[in-house]
Amino acid sequence: MKWVRLGLVLMAGFVPVLAATAADLAAEVRAAGLDHEQCYRIRDLSLTKEDLRFYFTDGYLVFGKPVSGRRHSAVFLGDVEAGDAEVLVFPPTRSERMSLARRTKSPNLNEHFRLAVMIFSDDTYEVLREQIESGGRPQKTPEQGILAANRLDSVIRNLTSSFEVRLMEDVLGETPPAEGFFFASLRGEKLGNFDVLYDPRSYNQIVIGAVTERGGDSYYDIWTSFEARSFRNRTRQAPDVYHRLENYRIDAWLASDLTLKVATKAVLKSSRSGLRVLEFAMSPRMRIASVSIDGRPAEFFQRESLRESLLREGDGVFLVLAPEALEAGREYEIEFTAEGAIIQSAGNNVYFVGARTSWYPNIPGTFTIYEVTFRYPAELSLALPGEELESGADGGQKLTRRRISTPVRFLGFNLGDYDRVLVTRGPYRIEVLANKQAEAALRAAAQGSYSLIPRAVYDPATRRTVIVQTPVLVVPPPPVPTLQLRQIASEVAAAFEFMVDWFGPPPLSTLIVSPIPGTFGQGFPGLVYLSTYSYIRPEQRPTALKGDYPETFFSDILHAHEVAHQWWGNAVFTNSPQDSWLMEALANYSALLYLEKRRGARALEQVLAEYRQRLLRRVADEADGTVESMGPIVWGPRLRFLPAAGAWELITYEKGSWILHMLRRKMGDQRFAAFLGELAREFNRRPITTEEFRLAAARHLPPSSPDPKLETFFQSYVYSTGVPTLQLQSSVKGKSPVWTVTGKVTQSGVDEDFAVWVPVEVQFRSGPPLVQWVRTDLEPAEFKITVKQAPVRVILDPSGSLLAVKK
Repeated sequence: MKWVRLGLVLMAGFVPVLAATAADLAAEVRAAGLDHEQCYRIRDLSLTKEDLRFYFTDGYLVFGKPVSGRRHSAVFLGDVEAGDAEVLVFPPTRSERMSLARRTKSPNLNEHFRLAVMIFSDDTYEVLREQIESGGRPQKTPEQGILAANRLDSVIRNLTSSFEVRLMEDVLGETPPAEGFFFASLRGEKLGNFDVLYDPRSYNQIVIGAVTERGGDSYYDIWTSFEARSFRNRTRQAPDVYHRLENYRIDAWLASDLTLKVATKAVLKSSRSGLRVLEFAMSPRMRIASVSIDGRPAEFFQRESLRESLLREGDGVFLVLAPEALEAGREYEIEFTAEGAIIQSAGNNVYFVGARTSWYPNIPGTFTIYEVTFRYPAELSLALPGEELESGADGGQKLTRRRISTPVRFLGFNLGDYDRVLVTRGPYRIEVLANKQAEAALRAAAQGSYSLIPRAVYDPATRRTVIVQTPVLVVPPPPVPTLQLRQIASEVAAAFEFMVDWFGPPPLSTLIVSPIPGTFGQGFPGLVYLSTYSYIRPEQRPTALKGDYPETFFSDILHAHEVAHQWWGNAVFTNSPQDSWLMEALANYSALLYLEKRRGARALEQVLAEYRQRLLRRVADEADGTVESMGPIVWGPRLRFLPAAGAWELITYEKGSWILHMLRRKMGDQRFAAFLGELAREFNRRPITTEEFRLAAARHLPPSSPDPKLETFFQSYVYSTGVPTLQLQSSVKGKSPVWTVTGKVTQSGVDEDFAVWVPVEVQFRSGPPLVQWVRTDLEPAEFKITVKQAPVRVILDPSGSLLAVKK
């Protein structure tokens, strides 16, 4: 989840704060524990952050020591008889109530607590202090403050470090209280430790969850996350992004030990005068060495903050303090130097590139042009998109310089010892690379098998030579990725050409496809990372990756899926985690459309049937739970941390493909093709939301369609869970010239709120069938159809247009 809206900048002109160095201020922030002189005995205080409501019934409240004149922390302790506090939260949507109920067994949060540690940069201190003073003479209890400080100072410092970058940003820029954040770590009576966060700069301003560990790794378990009331009502909007980076010029050096050094120059523009504190994104594995603006050194602050990093799924941010306030409309040259290790060797000159979108400083969501000079070891080859300007040697290393003149979202690269094949399709060039050797893991996975080999053996008892069958372990030769190179190049080129016909021109006219170790792929502007398992024959893959569906996935779907990301994810994109499913669903169904063209409708039906079976797989330790029932598709990345292994992949890719398929069947092929083409054009270089997607789909429904705005469909299949079991009962009565078909459709296996429009088809001996849509819900849905010829069959959803189980 992207918690902090990257690219926000803060107003300058606050000389007293900026006079101190960022390092000095950071030390002050980290050292600021509790102020025992600011400890109060309190009763009946309240604190409201839009949908969050806190009630401090009885206890002590201790404020933290000030930093640059403002207090940024407080602790509530219910260490008195009848000490108590309470937090109330009512998520506004069904999907978020489901999410909260999965963790807390209740769709709403009503939790009592006796300990709360609060970190904030908004007006929390002023609001609470005003209530304390309005009740008469404040009852100070410094002796309790001393006890609290001894007990909780280390906790305060630990939690402060979790938001250190954000606190630094708000303190340095003297952020207005309305744009500050509020965080509380609570010890609930029933729920244990959990967090409550309100941040008006986030895409979802309210987050409730907890830091959790699984398999030795920490992650942030989001219980619920949603827009705050004023943002839902559109009476308030998130602050704009006031600065941007354009026209990148990157110099990169990769040493033989795989250390990467990057010097990045870009044009810095501000749309508002007075900006001084700037935020940028970059992998925490890359460390900033220097920053300058128009040749003048600029101070920077880079530090990993635990909760911030986990909420951003490991992404890192850093701050830059401009030497002077920026002027609106003026262009500045900003230069960063950084160094880190983001590349790992997989053996045999095969490499894994990490931090593929964040190896240089950036502002996510910015489209711009690039010129890149890359120096790298002479024994390797480079996969880098763009027009080649220079290629040669420099100081014992290879040198490649390329330019991307069409604005793109980000730049990726890959490295290895490659063979390559070039395919041309009209104005487009597709270059496919293959490792000359398989990585160590693939070679080790080559599994041998025993074969019976006839052998002549002399038997002294009979004095005869007999033939016996002897088991011998036969180990196949190691995989050779280059053997598949031309076939893959042909398939990629065909998929690329197919999608150009459907979606229009891609972001770049040249596409490079290169291998990456693992079972996944990834599609960047002009560059596809394709799983190394796609480069080897099916029989050479590990046992777990053998079978009909894995063969279809690696041989037919994966490369087309990643090619489709040239449009879905690079040209069209999303900003919110709740909307991220769209890009994967669109890319995957685009691959299935290509599979259908290549292998026929039956191949598409078989994949969709496999998807349905996988979604309906039972989950251990979940009573009557299937993978699909773990959560709605709009939960996004939080699906990764559910009990069902692979839930995020199965729900996002496979249920997402079913959602696209059901829309296609509602629209018809011609309207569906127009719908996808419109999406690619209308949302080119701009984000799309799930609701915008629904409205666009509704515009392409045939006239007089049931559910004309697709509200019922999206509520059931997108914002909720459920794969219904449907049963049709029907009868035919009458004689020429009128017959009456009556029946009912019964729905089971889903929640009582689940509803869906189901096609019932009446077929005749001659002429087209008649289709009537029936809305199912908790009660059996009855229907009555009058026809003028004798029906021969009444069928429920004959074309398999619904993600459902038919009895």
